[in-house]
Amino acid sequence: MSGESAGEPPPPQAPPGPRAWPWLLPLLLAPALIAPCWNAPFTRIDDPALFLNSATLKPETPYAAVLDDHPEQFNYYPLTMLRWKAERALWAALLGPALGEDAWAAGLRLSNLVYHLLGALFLWLLLRRLGAGPALAGFVTAAFALHPLAVESVAWPAEGKTAFAGFFALAAAWAYVRAKGAGGHALAAALFAAALLSKPSALGVVAVLAVWELLGRPRLDDAASGRPTREPPRPLGLVLRLLPWAVLAGLCAYANLRAHARALAEPPGGSVFTALLTDVPILARYAWNLLMPVGLSAFYGVAAATSLADGRVWGCGAALAALCGGFLALARPGERRMVLFGLLWFLAALGPNLNLAGLTHLMQDRFIYLAAPGFWLAAGLAARGGAERIPAAWGAPPRWAPHACAGVLCLAWSFAAAQRSRLYADTQALLFDAVRREPGNSYAQFFLADEFRATVAGLPGKMKHPAAGALMQRQFEHLEAALAAPDFKRNLHRVRIQIDYGHMLWLAGRDDEARAILRRAIDSKQVVKLTKDLATAQQVLGLIAFKRGEYEEALGQFDAAILNAPAEVSIQMHRAKALAELAQFDAQAGRGADAARRRALAVAALKRIAPEDEAYADAQALLKELEPP
Repeated sequence: MSGESAGEPPPPQAPPGPRAWPWLLPLLLAPALIAPCWNAPFTRIDDPALFLNSATLKPETPYAAVLDDHPEQFNYYPLTMLRWKAERALWAALLGPALGEDAWAAGLRLSNLVYHLLGALFLWLLLRRLGAGPALAGFVTAAFALHPLAVESVAWPAEGKTAFAGFFALAAAWAYVRAKGAGGHALAAALFAAALLSKPSALGVVAVLAVWELLGRPRLDDAASGRPTREPPRPLGLVLRLLPWAVLAGLCAYANLRAHARALAEPPGGSVFTALLTDVPILARYAWNLLMPVGLSAFYGVAAATSLADGRVWGCGAALAALCGGFLALARPGERRMVLFGLLWFLAALGPNLNLAGLTHLMQDRFIYLAAPGFWLAAGLAARGGAERIPAAWGAPPRWAPHACAGVLCLAWSFAAAQRSRLYADTQALLFDAVRREPGNSYAQFFLADEFRATVAGLPGKMKHPAAGALMQRQFEHLEAALAAPDFKRNLHRVRIQIDYGHMLWLAGRDDEARAILRRAIDSKQVVKLTKDLATAQQVLGLIAFKRGEYEEALGQFDAAILNAPAEVSIQMHRAKALAELAQFDAQAGRGADAARRRALAVAALKRIAPEDEAYADAQALLKELEPP
């Protein structure tokens, strides 16, 4: 399993010397990724379910529980769970006295940054091992570390698993490239296994290394040993070196598909072909976001491309072809193979997130985390080759000009990253920004609607408060937009969206529309257990039936709602009213025994309503009717 055969010339070696390390100084700007939000609370998107409400992460739960399958997680990442659980106690001790309940969230952001910087360090070492000089390696590393696309993976606690897995994945790639024997390859495979146990999207790194092998293990000529080098592909050696990685990748894919297939959606457009078509504009948008990060969003609205007649396929495809062709044309002839490797790295690392597996999010900033270095490698080589093609008549640029341009870029990325990070200090600001930029995304619309719902629930008097009406109207508008979004059917919260929308239709007196959408919601399959929300839907359906005099149906809905939310007092009250009406009908029909039984059930339900409950007065009034003196 040795990476080299006897008699082959050794590959160029470029260990970082004393003059190389200063090229890592831009990493000192990396705290900009979390500076505006580092001590903020958890975001209210995903974080509550993953951290605050997770039984596994509670201090009293044994550490071995991280190995179990968890319904609130849509991937299997026990190493990340172990990290979160250990850090809960660590940060409570270190930051708790100063930050209180926000210590865990702040600590996770700090450790996310640490893992991100460690990943950047291993990227630097990997590029140097591939023969990149300190300037090129420093540029690619700085772009990876400082670009605002990395903010989501560092500033959002729930998505810190991307930076955590990225650290192991880049360390694994470095270990693989430098491995010279079985021990080195075993270390690389172990690091890859750690990456997969941190987040399955690390699968892309094995494709990156396979591409490097198939291209002849190319290296650059920036190393002290001279010209570009490549080795003829040796299929048997390639198979032996990557076999452990393929086995680990297969086991990871099996574990996640078996345990979490419920979280998968069909490919966009309904087939693998339409998924490939849809990925063309997505890839173009990723490239644009890398080059011009001015329209980043927490969520992206992407409509599926369903045929070759979609103009986006041809327009974005032509733009991508021009970009790739430009990179190859500008690069030095001897470095074009490495440019090709960078472009294929970009594509291969994105592979697990390119929607062939039916992801619920078609596009996210975090998806490009491990792919970005390949893009910047190709861009850096193209920029260097292009600079050498400046006509002599224009004069050679000053020696300091490339360094100045790189410095300006680093400062610009850091400033943009800090602006983006600021949004993660305020969940509502993050969602307003997402809805403004990407109104066609159902997740953004739903989460913002939920913010309005929570605001109303926190008002004194709740829906009776003077401000409640305007807030509920905003909630209704965003729920309506979520239902109309192109990606609604991919939304994991689609049943919740329908239930909330149906509830608001009922509040507006639109009973028929409410009944239709609530019945669809209850009858559909859902990936998340929503007992409380189902109880709301069943209660509203019961109230609609009660209003229409359909008391048996109303009672059935209230009984079902109580099973889902046994502590909900309002359901007990409505159930008692339905029982009272049915008891009266039984009495009029001469079914005295049935009337007495229903009356006794209603009385028992009403007596369970405590004096501190809002429905207590109504319950006592109905009791007087059912139990006359």
